[in-house]
Amino acid sequence: MKNKINEYINFWCDWTQIPYRQFNWISFTFINLYFEWDRMFNQIELEIGLIGFNLRVQVPVGKPSPKILKEMKRWEKELSN
Repeated sequence: MKNKINEYINFWCDWTQIPYRQFNWISFTFINLYFEWDRMFNQIELEIGLIGFNLRVQVPVGKPSPKILKEMKRWEKELSN
C-alpha cells in the first residue's frame, strides 16, 4: 500500500537548494496552482506550491482505454528497435 501511495503523492521542498553554491540556478516556487486532466490515461493531477513547499497529487479516475494501451505497446516496440 505504501508504494501505491508514493506513486500518486509527491512532496518536495525548494528551500534545500538555497545553501548550495554549486548549482547554476535556483528555482523557487512562491505560489503555484496547477491542474491537469490527462484524458489519455484517465488521470487527474493537482499541484499546489506555497513559499517553497510543493505537493502533487495524482488520482486515477479510470483505466486507460485498451486502444491507447495497444498503441503504447506498438510505440514501445518501435522505440526499442
